[in-house]
Amino acid sequence: MAPIHARNPIENPMNRRKKVNQILKKKAKKANDKLNPKSKPRYISKAERAKQEQQAGE
Repeated sequence: MAPIHARNPIENPMNRRKKVNQILKKKAKKANDKLNPKSKPRYISKAERAKQEQQAGE
């Protein structure tokens, strides 16, 4: 009979450790991204641009 952890891959300690590390890395990356401002300008839709042009023309 196989050991308990070999039958269920979720219960394998290495898989659990890997999953926890992935989650922590993802959280750290998101936190880091929030601290660093984006260099790309915010997208303005075609309708918004038309509205802005109309207001500028008045």
